Amino acid sequence: MKIASLLFFFIFLSFAALQLNDENWLLWSLVYLFSAYTSGCSFKDYFNPMLLMLLVSAYLLGFLFNFPAEKFLLWTNNQENPVSIQDFIFEEGTRDSLGLLICTFVNAWYMFTGFRKAKKPGYNQAFSVSLRSKQTP
Repeated sequence: MKIASLLFFFIFLSFAALQLNDENWLLWSLVYLFSAYTSGCSFKDYFNPMLLMLLVSAYLLGFLFNFPAEKFLLWTNNQENPVSIQDFIFEEGTRDSLGLLICTFVNAWYMFTGFRKAKKPGYNQAFSVSLRSKQTP
């Protein structure tokens, strides 16, 4: 798990660096930097379930809204004038949506791993906050 988390950390950092020449560079760099952050936290065995649930939901919605479904349907169903796969794959919306899908799967993996580890006794006690006030004698 630690090797995969470290590998995904560097992959997402390189994805964020590659987005710097895009017209929406801030949005896409932040998408990949958040995934790099969760990969780094996973490497350190710290999982924030609320952040991971929020990111998985946002990435999945982004994938669904960004995926070019009309070009996909043209590519798969058009028998008379077949559309080449290059018209579908090399479109920017396809690449962006597949990047969001990768982020969704990786962060969902971290989320389920974090839920499984959180059930073990004594996990993340250093990060828990006690809301009880100090009692004076």
